[in-house]
Amino acid sequence: MSPNGEPVWCGLDIGTTHIKCVLVGGDGSVLGLAKTDTPVSTDGVGPCHDPEEIRLAAESVICRAQAAARVPTVVQAIGVTSVGEEGVPIGRGGEVLYPAIAWFERRPSPLADDWLRRHPPEELFAVTGLHPDLGLTVFKLLWLKSSRPTVWKQTAVWLGIGDYVTWKWTGRRGMSYGHASRTALFDLIGGSWREDWVSEVLPRGSESLPRLVVGGGIVGTLRADAIPGLVAARDIPVVATGLDHIVGAYAAAVTEAGRVLDSMGTAEALLAPVSTEQFRSTSFDRGIDFGLGTAPDQLIAIAALQSGAGVSGIRRILGGRDERVLAELDREAGVLPAGAEGLLYVPPRIRGTAGGAFFGHRLEHRAAHFLRAAMEGWSLAADDALAALVGAGAEADVVCIGGGSGVTFWMQLKASIFGRAIRRIRTPEIVAVGAALLARSATGEAPLKLVDVGAAQVEVTPPVDSWLSAYRSLQPIFREHAAQVHGRQGDYVYP
Repeated sequence: MSPNGEPVWCGLDIGTTHIKCVLVGGDGSVLGLAKTDTPVSTDGVGPCHDPEEIRLAAESVICRAQAAARVPTVVQAIGVTSVGEEGVPIGRGGEVLYPAIAWFERRPSPLADDWLRRHPPEELFAVTGLHPDLGLTVFKLLWLKSSRPTVWKQTAVWLGIGDYVTWKWTGRRGMSYGHASRTALFDLIGGSWREDWVSEVLPRGSESLPRLVVGGGIVGTLRADAIPGLVAARDIPVVATGLDHIVGAYAAAVTEAGRVLDSMGTAEALLAPVSTEQFRSTSFDRGIDFGLGTAPDQLIAIAALQSGAGVSGIRRILGGRDERVLAELDREAGVLPAGAEGLLYVPPRIRGTAGGAFFGHRLEHRAAHFLRAAMEGWSLAADDALAALVGAGAEADVVCIGGGSGVTFWMQLKASIFGRAIRRIRTPEIVAVGAALLARSATGEAPLKLVDVGAAQVEVTPPVDSWLSAYRSLQPIFREHAAQVHGRQGDYVYP
């Protein structure tokens, strides 16, 4: 007998800070929502994720979302998205051999140095669309080979952290093309694994890797009682949806040229759909990465920043953890004039070796000046990265999602610095919603666009007129100081 309740589609987002789950109804509305902290462990070297802790947390948050739903629900499919780059080495018996090294952890190794000597940065970019970054999967595998050779030799299967969860639920291995394009082992134009490179970093070569599926492709069927307590239809599909930022772009309908997604989470990513010709004609020196969207023929350009972590870190340093103190700090920063009365902040680059820097400090500057300067600095860096992404002066429809987009003051800063209105989608946990929508399509339902059906909570943030001239004057000053700190990458400093 089938359970009774409202049919819903489940979206699970395994993020850097939180694991989130939403249940989306047939009209695109969110009927249930829950989240929990992403459990972080260590291998004694740096941050890692225990795959079983991640799985158990995911199962718990799905059941909590169902319990929180305002009506009884029956899950029809589960879509899973996650952070990229990190993965799980698995032995012949299905045992976890080592924790998943966190995607943001960057570990040098002699084999990584040797790899880059044999495959120079320009070659890596030409094949994969990526710039050298020790956070990429290829360098995590080379670190294992160099520092944990026994683990490396025993590795029979390698799965992304989200793919591990779907494997445990279905017994089937699958990875989205979008996630594959973040490994630096995928031929972006060829649309397949780069076999000779894979054989250098995995002892069994491409046999160890999961089959590739489109974003929204079914990996397998949920095993009975795989998620204890879940009320679901029989034989529901479990769907690989893609990299978290890409899934957010899908939900926000940023899938066509001329639109840019500003995904403002712990990490910030500016994404723009592009053509193969645009990838081929883009200079390595520009610093833009490329990857795949929900389909193997959908290329995207990516400019990455660390603004979420950067702003929240400085805010905590200045205001501690007392919410009343933080609220007053925010208020004071908000009433300061544009330009923070001469205090300028240049943020770090995501792949740079130099840190950030403040310029123009005077004794009368208070904590609020530093917070405002930090938010302005990250917004100016995003403006520079946007110009690198779409071309200086080019018109682009910018859509913001993620936690940072919920801070109205920050959105006003960005709109004023970008010199254009910004649309922000306030739908809770929009990335998880995107995963649910892709899972819905996998069950044969017609694709659903949140904006078209009125389910998206869209707000437009215009520039603040009184700030526009100040920020136009500040932009060249910022670029000059940023170039002093980091050097230029072609005509731009960021990403």
